[in-house]
Amino acid sequence: MNSTLGDFLDKMGLTEYESKTLTTLFALKEADSPEVARQAQVPKTRVYDVLDQLVEKGLAVCVSTRPKKYRALQPSDVFQKLLGETQSEIEDWQKKVQQISKELAT
Repeated sequence: MNSTLGDFLDKMGLTEYESKTLTTLFALKEADSPEVARQAQVPKTRVYDVLDQLVEKGLAVCVSTRPKKYRALQPSDVFQKLLGETQSEIEDWQKKVQQISKELAT
């Protein structure tokens, strides 16, 4: 796995397995679970859950059902989605800071 990309994805809130799996999907374009597990070095017992999590987060899609194959969204779309989530989180923190500051001022 590209360590710079993996580090970036980790900082954007993905787990280690999610980062490894997503990076692998970027490289493979489309793959089934066993291939992703091998390439990403994620245990087979975990890769199914990790792929489902990436789909739930809107970072990957299941493109076929027999066998199930997965594809990551375009990297730019993934990064935009992750940045949007991070920006929302920052805005929430800013609101909380303002609220706490007001409470402490009274």
